[in-house]
Amino acid sequence: KIKKKIKLASTSLKHLLKVNNIDILKIDVQGTEFEVLKGMGKYRPFLIKVESSTSEMYKNQKTIFEIGTLLRSKGYILHTSSFFSKPTPVNLKWKNIVNLHGDFIFVPNHVGKGKKIIMKNLEKYLISYAIYGIHDFALYQLTRLKINKKKIIDLIEFIKKEG
Repeated sequence: KIKKKIKLASTSLKHLLKVNNIDILKIDVQGTEFEVLKGMGKYRPFLIKVESSTSEMYKNQKTIFEIGTLLRSKGYILHTSSFFSKPTPVNLKWKNIVNLHGDFIFVPNHVGKGKKIIMKNLEKYLISYAIYGIHDFALYQLTRLKINKKKIIDLIEFIKKEG
């Protein structure tokens, strides 16, 4: 039951932040993740972690499927999903379960628009992936982009040194 309604002012990332770029973006805004991502303007992080749902848990919430479609149009692909809510029995006779809520990691695709995101700073790109333990995928993408093997080795050494 709603006891009281209040209006809150909101703004977009491009108006809120006074920085030139974002390397990692973590979003947990109780059902308004789509709106945050829609308002990200020129920002193209190397990694986006979104807490979202596979079905509407909040009024007018966009699901992870709609978020994925939006991010795909910006050059991203889904890398990882980890559900942290308990599976909910929907039909006990058939023992179907529905995962409702979790974290989703999106990374730039190594083709199309995503390639431009990756290439803007290879060191920061690789560090962003290493922070989330997915640097093996970064190395895969770098080889698919035909980055010189010496450059990749230099990047790995840089990561180890900065560690």
